[in-house]
Amino acid sequence: MAGATMLIDSGSQAAALGPELDATLPVGLPLPGWRRIDSVVLTGGSRTEAGGLSALDRYRVGTVYTPVDMTAAAAVQWLGVEARRGATVTGVRPGDGWSWHGLSVSVAASRVESVGLSVGYGAERVAIVESGTGVPAAAPPGAYAVLDVGDGAS
Repeated sequence: MAGATMLIDSGSQAAALGPELDATLPVGLPLPGWRRIDSVVLTGGSRTEAGGLSALDRYRVGTVYTPVDMTAAAAVQWLGVEARRGATVTGVRPGDGWSWHGLSVSVAASRVESVGLSVGYGAERVAIVESGTGVPAAAPPGAYAVLDVGDGAS
């Protein structure tokens, strides 16, 4: 599929995410005015990871990957809505991995109800992890071109 899109976490502000997605992603079919995101990966249900999910209400989402132990009410509610709209929702845990349009995605342990990700494309890798209050971030082992460490609070 040419032009496949993956969103990793929504950030904390739907008001900021919505216009950025609208400006970046092409209008999708089959419904005029709807747009498509092929895959959404949630690393957790905190405000920083899932606080902007309401910005995706106008998007058709194909697949959602989410930690199996997700209990954050707003994120769980959004997952239910997306499943009813036809999205495939897949629970992931540390050690899981998948290939997606040339990317290799590996799930690593992070903090409670969250996972870290290692995303590879060819020889390049990016790690995405969250730290929590008083809990240091633990990046998956390896060398990374980019290491994104969120604070889990903002």
